[in-house]
Amino acid sequence: MGEGEGEELVEHRGVLLYATEQAAMVDLETLLRTKLDTLYFEAEDGHVTNLALDKFERRGQLPDSLTNFKELRTLNLEDNQWTLPEGIWQITSLQTLILDDNPLHVLPEEVWQLQSLRVLSLAGTKLEFLPESIGKLKSLEILDARANKLQTIPDAIGQLESLKELELAGNSLSHLPEVIGNLESLQHLSINGQYAFDAHGQFKQSPLAELPDSVGWLQSLQRLVAKDNGLSALPESTGNLQSLQHLDVSNNKLAALPESVGQLQSLQHLDVSNNKLAALPESVGRLQSLQHLDASHNQLAALPESVGQLQSLQHLDVSHNQLAELPESVGQLHSLRYLDLNQNQIASIPDSVGQLRSLDVLNLSLNRLEALPETIGQLQWLTDINLEGNQLTSLPESIGQLRALKYLRLRGNYIESLPIGMSQLTLLREIDLRDNPLTSLPDAIEQWLLNLQSHHCRVSR
Repeated sequence: MGEGEGEELVEHRGVLLYATEQAAMVDLETLLRTKLDTLYFEAEDGHVTNLALDKFERRGQLPDSLTNFKELRTLNLEDNQWTLPEGIWQITSLQTLILDDNPLHVLPEEVWQLQSLRVLSLAGTKLEFLPESIGKLKSLEILDARANKLQTIPDAIGQLESLKELELAGNSLSHLPEVIGNLESLQHLSINGQYAFDAHGQFKQSPLAELPDSVGWLQSLQRLVAKDNGLSALPESTGNLQSLQHLDVSNNKLAALPESVGQLQSLQHLDVSNNKLAALPESVGRLQSLQHLDASHNQLAALPESVGQLQSLQHLDVSHNQLAELPESVGQLHSLRYLDLNQNQIASIPDSVGQLRSLDVLNLSLNRLEALPETIGQLQWLTDINLEGNQLTSLPESIGQLRALKYLRLRGNYIESLPIGMSQLTLLREIDLRDNPLTSLPDAIEQWLLNLQSHHCRVSR
């Protein structure tokens, strides 16, 4: 006889369950009392297969009868204060177990008995270590241990041959074991440090100072997030991650990127912001799939000429650096839609910027610009340009060709007049002219400003 056969079926809340499982449901509902309306379960052929007891905010011991659910596949106990029955590790049918935000403190060695487990979520459970037995969960595909107190990861983690996602963000890891490279199926690895501040309000970086060379063995890896740590370098082996699409190493202590980064032919998103980079490697130009590059808040004095080879690039943020100029090759970025150069030391921009025909947003605020090239008028899709806090004394006549422009910020320059051609900018929603010595505006411009205001454009002057 199979499990439950010969046992009486009893109706429970409109669903037929085997008597032992119906009794277990009654035990749970007695424990939960007023929360019956939010108790969720699914059943098949008399067996409870999916049970959600999440967010009850209750303390106490879950009934031992929970182990009566012999065909239970999904158990969600998120955000409670439950004490788990010892028998829970004997529900070998479990495929998904969610224990997030429960004060477990310790994950029992018996977890290895859940041989069918595919998803184990332990976020915010106050764990200080993971048991070695976790390496025996050969079917495990997702392990989420975010926001705990982990300082190390057991070598047994390298035995999880089916693991696809490993989420370790928000811990205090001092290192990763070399065996991390054995996770041949791994697609997502998140090892963000704790986003915390010390008693003086200063950002407190996590102690993870390096990644093992073995990280380069992760040939299935598509997403690597290692921000908010103390990384001073990336291993050369990083370039071996041929499946990598997303790399975020922001808010570390990186002084340079390895040349091998140019081998990441699948990379679409690269975030190296808030580091100590003085330059980007020339090899970055080989990233033909790259769509998003954020190198803001570094110490970049120049961009490599090869940046113009990034034909897929749509978003480039190099704000808060020490750039004095842009390479001519920047005009070759024909897919670029967003360009942020805020807070640099740029005195002029090349004529080639006019070739950025897809550009939608251009931020050049807080630089040292004294003039704009006439080619600026070729940016036919530009809707937002920020020129605040520069040293401009005039604007080119061609600025009137920016017919799609909606936001024009000119505050804090030395502009005395505006070109007549600007009166063609009829789609403006906001124009900021404050803190400029505008002493000689043509009558046509004055009338244009009045017309803009009557059409609900915000004019600040």
